[in-house]
Amino acid sequence: MNAQIGLFIGLMVGLALSSQGAINGRLAGHLGGALPAAVVSFSVGLSALILVTVLLRQPWPGPTGVAAAPWWTFLGGFLGATVVACAAYFVPQIGVATWAAAIIAGQLIGAMVIDHNGWLSVPVRSMDVTRIAGALCLALGVYLVQRGGR
Repeated sequence: MNAQIGLFIGLMVGLALSSQGAINGRLAGHLGGALPAAVVSFSVGLSALILVTVLLRQPWPGPTGVAAAPWWTFLGGFLGATVVACAAYFVPQIGVATWAAAIIAGQLIGAMVIDHNGWLSVPVRSMDVTRIAGALCLALGVYLVQRGGR
C-alpha cells in the first residue's frame, strides 16, 4: 500500500473518529456514566470484530501465538478503552474540537518520541527541526481551538 492511500485512509478514519467522543458522551448520559458507555461501546465493537472475522474466515489465534506475544502488545485494548471512557466523560464538558485537538497533539508528541527512539519495535525516524516545528504548530492549533468557539 502506498503512502498516499495510507494518508487518505488515515484522514477518513480521523473524520469518522471525530464523532466517537460525541456519540460516547451522549451514550454516557443515557447510561449514567462514562464507564458504562465505554463497556457498551467496546461490547458493540467486539461483536462487530467477531462478525467480520467470521465472515472473512480469518483464522483465530492459537494459544501459542498469544503466549508468544510480548506482554506490552496487550495494552492496546486497555489504551483504547481508556480513550473511549475519557472521551465519553470529557467531550460533553470541553467539546469535540478541543478534545480532538488535544488527543491529536498528544498522539503526535508520543508518536515522535516513539519514532525517534525506535520503541515498540518500530523503525527509527529521527526527530528533526521540521517535525518539531510541526508539533509546535499543532500545539498552537490546540490552544487556538480551545480558545475559540465559546
